[in-house]
Amino acid sequence: MDREEIRTKIKETAEVATISAVAFQTAQLLRNPDVAVNKITEIVGLDQSLTAKILRLVNSSFYGFQGKISSLSQAIVLLGFNTVRNVILSVSVLKSFSSDKGCKVFNAGKFWEHSVGTAFVAKNLAEHIKFKEPEDAFIGGLLHDVGRVFIVQFLRPEMEKIIDLMIKEDIPMREAEEKILDADHAWMGYVMAKNWHFPPVLCSAIGLHHAPNGQDEEFLLASIIHLADIICRGMDLGCGGDDFVPDVSPAAWRELSMSLEDVKVLIQKTGENLYQIEEFLAILRS
Repeated sequence: MDREEIRTKIKETAEVATISAVAFQTAQLLRNPDVAVNKITEIVGLDQSLTAKILRLVNSSFYGFQGKISSLSQAIVLLGFNTVRNVILSVSVLKSFSSDKGCKVFNAGKFWEHSVGTAFVAKNLAEHIKFKEPEDAFIGGLLHDVGRVFIVQFLRPEMEKIIDLMIKEDIPMREAEEKILDADHAWMGYVMAKNWHFPPVLCSAIGLHHAPNGQDEEFLLASIIHLADIICRGMDLGCGGDDFVPDVSPAAWRELSMSLEDVKVLIQKTGENLYQIEEFLAILRS
């Protein structure tokens, strides 16, 4: 199987290529700062389950409005379009990819724990360096490994070969993916994000999170997700597929202009707020 065959498989797989219609339409509308709040409320209200989860999430400890937001329109006004968009996408994506479909070599619970943890760290890191769109860092962190779920669910024989090779040669899963599929999960995540019509900078960041490069905003966002992923791996927060903790890219480190003390602060903040990650994930799964 080569990249073109994988690209075709992604496009042909409706379960992967399409987020729920309500979530997709809402995410597109929320990119327009001039869209009316009542228009967003009307569309999201068509999905009662999605509405209930949004309200539970925005009233969780992470957002600091515990028990204070009683309506969807109020949530949209108080949180802002970007935050609400990412809450909706978080709910929809996890619903689409919540099951490991009986795969014995993939722990979906640990995977999403790592993904949500990376999202939280990425957002905190983005705010620390004053990145202009911290919410893009959140959704990029959440979806950085989504290509791996595609392999598990729709390339099962290849996934088993990847696991066997990873164990036999004691190599990272990403390296085994390249040897078996001639492509890795980051590239697959990039293709999936493009199919979802995500902003180009977010697609690039997902695709480049293991080897950040590029120009300006896409390089910076990829570097944020790259470091957040490594921090979560180092903290043993969930499991991204293997137990390897890769080295930080020198180029990403220079781009972020971080110090070791900055990283220590991020790690401490994450450790002190693990309950927020657990709460967020529990609501998504409910």
